[in-house]
Amino acid sequence: MTPQPIAPDQSEVLLRVIEAAPQVCRRHQFFVWTQGDFQRWLPHKISICGSYDRDQRDVVFDIFNSIPLPDAVVQGLRSIRSDIVQAGLTAWRKSRSQAAVLSLRRDVLPQPLSLALLELGYDQIMVHGLTRPGRADELESFFMFAQPRAEYGEATQQALDMLLPCVHMAYQRVCVTERQMGQARTGAQAAATSRASLRLTGSPEK
Repeated sequence: MTPQPIAPDQSEVLLRVIEAAPQVCRRHQFFVWTQGDFQRWLPHKISICGSYDRDQRDVVFDIFNSIPLPDAVVQGLRSIRSDIVQAGLTAWRKSRSQAAVLSLRRDVLPQPLSLALLELGYDQIMVHGLTRPGRADELESFFMFAQPRAEYGEATQQALDMLLPCVHMAYQRVCVTERQMGQARTGAQAAATSRASLRLTGSPEK
């Protein structure tokens, strides 16, 4: 793929996206970040984001969509074993771990999930990812971007190539923050339950 020149106004867009990224720590902040200048750099209505979870020892996916989607589609896109995610991984690996375009019509066998997306106007999906440090065959993160009737080309692939490190770092930070907050809430709830149990049994608290 031959690098395409970037217009000055687009360079400013990319700079603003990168400058805003360090403020992204929560799931809702990630969604808001991808709806501003990010859209001018990489237009999309759906983003499917995966990150390796060391507790589950697998890549766990989440979906961010700015327009409504059927629940079955949302749940299907959250699974690493779905036909679309697997086809996206295959397309990415065939491109030697560079940004790639997945076509649902061309690259995915007709299945309920892909047919539902095609009916909604989705065909092309931009995909990209990173492998775990020192483990080239294991994913660290994976991203898929789509919008209805999109025609993604080399310019869009280059845009995602340039933005990937920033997206990766922002989403990793979100995953770590959300996990820590979830663990803190679980710990607080367990402590509250324990205190309530002690009060009911009349046992003295230590």
